Amino acid sequence: ESSPIQQLHHLPLHQLNFILVLLRQFTASFSAFLAFPSSDQINHLQLPPPNQHMSPVSNPSLQHTTQQRRLSALYKHLHPNGAATAPDHNLTTKISPNATLKFGSITETQQQSFDVESMAEWLLGPNTNQKLRQKILAMSKADIIRTPMLNLPKEEQRRITTEQIKYILASGEYRISLMKQNPSEMMQRLECMTFFPASASVKLGVQLLLFSGSLMNLGTERHKDVLRRAEKGEIMGAFGMTELAHGSAVQKLETTATYDPDTKEFVINTPSKNALKWWLGNAACTATLCSVFARLIVKDQDYGIHVFLVPIRDEKTKQPLPDVIIGDCGDKQGLHGVDNGFLGFKNVRIPKDNLLNRFGDVTDDGEYTSQFSSNARRFGAHMGELITGRVSIVFSSLQVRRASVLIATRYAARRVQFGAPDRTGEQSILSYRSHQMKLMPILASCYVYEFSKRDLVRKYTSLHSPDTKISDDDLAELHALSAGMKAVFSWDTQKYLEICREACGGHGYSAYNRFGSMINDHTIFQTFEGDNTVLVQQLGGFLMKEFAKQFQKNQVGAVLNMIGSRIGSAIATINPAQVFTNPNVKSSNFQVQAFRHRTASILQTCAQQINNQRKKKGFVNAWNDALPQIVSLARAYVEQYALEQYVSQVRRVKNRELRTILKRLRNIWALTVIKDNFLDFVNIINVKPESIRKALESQCEKVSTHAVSLVDAFNIPDHVLDAPIGLSKGNYMDHILRYAIERNPGNHENIEGLLEGILESNDNLTTQATSRPSASAERSHQSSLSEQTLFHSSTEKAESNGDESDVESDSDDEMEQ
Repeated sequence: ESSPIQQLHHLPLHQLNFILVLLRQFTASFSAFLAFPSSDQINHLQLPPPNQHMSPVSNPSLQHTTQQRRLSALYKHLHPNGAATAPDHNLTTKISPNATLKFGSITETQQQSFDVESMAEWLLGPNTNQKLRQKILAMSKADIIRTPMLNLPKEEQRRITTEQIKYILASGEYRISLMKQNPSEMMQRLECMTFFPASASVKLGVQLLLFSGSLMNLGTERHKDVLRRAEKGEIMGAFGMTELAHGSAVQKLETTATYDPDTKEFVINTPSKNALKWWLGNAACTATLCSVFARLIVKDQDYGIHVFLVPIRDEKTKQPLPDVIIGDCGDKQGLHGVDNGFLGFKNVRIPKDNLLNRFGDVTDDGEYTSQFSSNARRFGAHMGELITGRVSIVFSSLQVRRASVLIATRYAARRVQFGAPDRTGEQSILSYRSHQMKLMPILASCYVYEFSKRDLVRKYTSLHSPDTKISDDDLAELHALSAGMKAVFSWDTQKYLEICREACGGHGYSAYNRFGSMINDHTIFQTFEGDNTVLVQQLGGFLMKEFAKQFQKNQVGAVLNMIGSRIGSAIATINPAQVFTNPNVKSSNFQVQAFRHRTASILQTCAQQINNQRKKKGFVNAWNDALPQIVSLARAYVEQYALEQYVSQVRRVKNRELRTILKRLRNIWALTVIKDNFLDFVNIINVKPESIRKALESQCEKVSTHAVSLVDAFNIPDHVLDAPIGLSKGNYMDHILRYAIERNPGNHENIEGLLEGILESNDNLTTQATSRPSASAERSHQSSLSEQTLFHSSTEKAESNGDESDVESDSDDEMEQ
């Protein structure tokens, strides 16, 4: 009658919650130092029933009394993966001696199903400089960086963003010249730019990658002083490539730079309104210098596109210089803190040394010199500057995707709606199959694409490494791969942002939860640094040329004449439908072969289509007709490349617990690609669409059990996330109220006092509403609570079932290897 459990039975629910939280924090911190009861004592632990007169067994009419609800809530806390309600009279639990209860980020009832810290370390990679990352994270907490700008006029947002850039540059952590000293570490710095607000990241990218990058990569010794000042933020610059009439077609730019040998100057001129430099970041308000792309004219001969340093504002007064036209492009869909402007030049004279002369120069008497014999190769060298921007968009886009699915997943695990009639509470929306099918493929893509991104960064850093020599073939591959990945990553992220927004219902529509700003800020990723549809043609053309190298004269026409016999036989040798008599669509070996076959098959279709049309229409028109297939070819290659990189990396994971989850993520992603592009695979996999759908749903359900832990492993701090429904701790409804009250001056000062009782009530409701997956997911989740012994035994049992297994066994990996 006086046992501790019996006394707890009479306490109010909020006091029980408080005690339980303290107990968990205490045991998590000091369990290694405490003497726990023996295993037998734990295994035979019994929680006494309430007083007999209150027992629902003896008095069914009292089944839903307050005391019973309290006891039921307490039972759920102690057994978050147990039955939906407490047993009627004898609450007994069997706990494995090896079991460890681990609690996740968002609520005491949400369980971590694996070692999140280990997963986070694996996802960051072994070469990550943690001290550098923490240093930049600390910078991102500064008041100027975290200044709220929602609904401020664009002029004020621009002012704040400029102050943010000055603060970041003053730290000395962002100097583009570090790329030559330690390219790998510099790329880590660029990835950490995602810790800053979107406008600040883009404006910093203009200053760092485009303007300063043009000085470093296209300039020579005589431009180093300007580069040094730009890196410190003493001068701000713009990157003047795009014109009003031409964006992607850079070779058709109209701005001219005519050399005058008498004065040893270049004359910069905008011949028409079509040639106005347009959409230039930093141009409207802050830039004093601009790297202007213009046609070099020497002795009436056009030598093509070169780059010139052109002063546009007085450094002290910030007023436009004579004969320089400066305007504001005005309001945009997003990135309101970036001052995009336009420029025009009325025969503006600049010194001869202002030509960025790494790839071409002019002597004093007007003779042109270059190490390149053709304009095309020289133009390609100048355009190499854009690789850095494209690579940065790849990892920036992936990080935006992670932030969006993190917010949506944490919200889905907390948000409860509806439920079966026999349940005591509503169930989390993450437990619904339709919701899992929305979010789990996006979550899986965040993991799968990490390693193709990482390999692209590795290829890029080798370009700047003094110890590595890059061949023309490697450089061409880097250009094409960065172009294709930039396009596919940004296309998919934009699509996923809207899915995540919708998955959060009305709360996703709140500007405070950032989906609106992420959608509006990210959409330009599909356009700047190259229009996506144009970029995938670069990758498609590269693949065609690579195949052409196997034949005479490296001409596509020769390849096309032989396409039937050569590619057809090559495809047959890798056709998974012939390799596997009973294909297991969850086998990495099968998936890799299927993706390879898909790429080769689309390549064959493109080549045959162009071959059939080129004699009638000419090559240019034939290429134009084949563009839809060329876009598909580029996507197929990017996805094949991603899968191969991911499979290779997962094989190296020694932790069996993590490896099993990572394989499930691969299955979700690969099966989603097959489902969404089934016509590409219809002659390959010899499997009905219904089978693909069922396998995908099953994998999504299993991974949803781990979803919160998987997004926790992204390691995105709350101050960076800044979305009330996605924060790692606390009650999301309290966060929503707090944001609404604090950020709207129109709310009355006494509103918080009026809401105190409501906030306490919300705490109780959230505690009672257990976020519980569906029945089969519960069993999977419960098995994951035990450490190595229980998890491995269930995994080994599943893997022993061959084609019916959840993931393929390690023997499949060995076979593929």
